[in-house]
Amino acid sequence: MGENPPIMLASLIKVTNQSLMSLTQASCLLTADLRKIIL
Repeated sequence: MGENPPIMLASLIKVTNQSLMSLTQASCLLTADLRKIIL
């Protein structure tokens, strides 16, 4: 029960990385939009 299978850990890291990439892309798009509005 106390074991932590490497497969679960790997999939968790994968999902986390995808989430971070999505957040980064979203913030980049938002920054670009804000620059258009300001400039």
